[in-house]
This record gives sequence, structure tokens and C-alpha cells, in this order.
Amino acid sequence: MPRVLYGYLFRSLALTWLGVVAVLITILTFGQVPQILVRAAENKISRDMIGQVIGWMTLANAPVLLPFGMMLAVVLTMGRFGNDSELTAMRAVGMSPGKLLIPVLLLALPATALQAAIALHLAPDALCSAVKVRAEAVRTLALAPIKPGKFQSFGRDGTLLVEDLGADGELLNIFATVGDHGSSQVMTAARGRIDADLDHDRIQLTLFEGRRYEGVPGEGKFRTVTFGEYTGWFPLPSAVRECKRADSLPTRQLMGSNEPRDRAELNARFGSVAMMLILSLLAAALAVIKPREGRYARLPSALAISLVYLMASIGLTTWSTRQPDLGPLAFWSLHLSMFAAAILLLIRQQRHA
Repeated sequence: MPRVLYGYLFRSLALTWLGVVAVLITILTFGQVPQILVRAAENKISRDMIGQVIGWMTLANAPVLLPFGMMLAVVLTMGRFGNDSELTAMRAVGMSPGKLLIPVLLLALPATALQAAIALHLAPDALCSAVKVRAEAVRTLALAPIKPGKFQSFGRDGTLLVEDLGADGELLNIFATVGDHGSSQVMTAARGRIDADLDHDRIQLTLFEGRRYEGVPGEGKFRTVTFGEYTGWFPLPSAVRECKRADSLPTRQLMGSNEPRDRAELNARFGSVAMMLILSLLAAALAVIKPREGRYARLPSALAISLVYLMASIGLTTWSTRQPDLGPLAFWSLHLSMFAAAILLLIRQQRHA
């Protein structure tokens, strides 16, 4: 009989967890779509890569969703069993709260292994791929052919408008703006051309027969310079051949680094794996409802605990980058405290069964 009950509980928990995770992923995906579409409209993401970028960003955020989904799944499943008096029937045949923990662990252990694979390997790779695609799209945009009558970006912070193009591709009647360390330059010219130097990630803007206006916006003081020929080099968005953000670096690379931001990110990844198991234990301790309690009686407390736990973990990760000595200690103290609280709640639940 216990084996049949364990199988029944495990299937119910697994199906609920998959359903909750699917809902959370759907919400996250739809939340990302507007921002990604805006970037695609601005040519900051290639249109044929929209689906892949959404998939990569969803995978990158999965380490946050999976533990949260586990907490909700256990609370919702046990709440339904309690509301339908199934828990009462199980207790009548000897299913103590301690035994009810077994199917939760049967689900939590493979889910924790999945969380480890995603948090330590798949999520950083997915985020790195998204960063590379966006950088390539921005670089492609900066190198796009000039179109008459349309404002276009050039370099990193420049804007260019030309009235027409000559037969040999020469730019005619040019308006250009360039920002540089708080000041701005506005230039007009009768003719000009743009040449790319991809080896040094820069472009050369050459203008003929024009004027340059220099100043700081808002101060009302500008200098006007008339020139016969102007040549300026402007930085081009670099191609990203390897990711440098800590959250996009491979775990093995973080392990060999002593940089505070890298160590904080490494702790965060292993912390998210620990969070899956800890939230599973906390959910098992909170989820068993008493007779006459509603199906969702424990849902508010479960949501509050998981959100506070998640926000505290994120906050301590950020603090660890500034306090490399005390930060990791505080970070892991949080996880140990939550683990101890889960164990104490389970012991208390077993004693009062």
C-alpha cells in the first residue's frame, strides 16, 4: 500500500510541478517578447534570431523559476489532498508527515540535478549566446549601408543623415551628431564618405566643405568651426568573440578566478542548486494543512517565504561583489539558516502528527 501511495503522490507532485513551471515560463516569455521585439525593430537583434533569443533568455532565467515552481507545486498538491480529505485517509493507513516527505524528495532530487545542469552549464551558455547575437546585430547596424533621408547610427554614439548619394557612393548634404564625454558635436557638410577599419573596430568619417558646432548641451555656449576637410575616427561596436560578463562565463572559468564578481556569481550558481532542495523541504514542512483549512491556506506564506528567500539571495550576491570577505559568509549563512528552519519545521510537524 505505501508504494502505491508514494507513486500516486509522486505523479501528482511531478505533474503539478511541470504545470506550474510551464505557466511561469509562459509568463516570463510573454514578458520578454515586447522588449525583444523593440530591439529587433531597432535592429539591435536580428529578426530571424528572435525565437532563439527568447529561448536563450528563458533558459538563462530558469534557475530562478524551477525552485519557485517546486515550492508552489508542493503547496498546491498537498493543499488539494488536504482539502479533499485524502491526507486524512492516508494518515489512517499510517502515512505520517515524515513518510509524506518521501515522494517530495523523490521529485526534489532529480529536479535538483536538473537545476544543477541548467544553473552551472546551460544558463550561462544561453546568456552568452544571447549577448553575442545582440552585439553582432549592433555591429551590423553600425556598418549598414547609408540610406538617404533616414537617420542612422554610426560608430557607438553617432547619428548620420544624408540627403542623397552620388553615383560613386559619395554622401551628399550631410548632417552628423557625435557625443563625446558630455559634450556634443554637430556637423554639416556638402560632401563626405565613410570607411570602415574592421581590424581596429573603428570607422573613418571624412567630410568636405562644412561646419562643426561644439559645446555642452544646456549651457548655451557653442564653438563654430568652418572646415574644408574634416577627418575623424569613431569607435565601432566590437564583435563579441568571448563573453566577459560574470553571469555568462563558464562555471569552470569562475572556479579558477579570484575576482570578487566571479566568486559571487559562482556562489550564486551553487546557491540556486541548494535553493531547490531547501525550498522543497520548506514546502513539505508548510504544505500539510489541518482539517477544515482551505486548499490555498498555506499558499500566501509559501509565496512570501520563497520571494523573501530569493530576494535576499540576490541581494547578498550583489553585496558579495563589494564585500568579498563577509559577503560569501553572509550568503551561505542565509542558505544554512533556511535549511535549518526547514529541518526544524519538519521535526515539529512529525512530533505533532
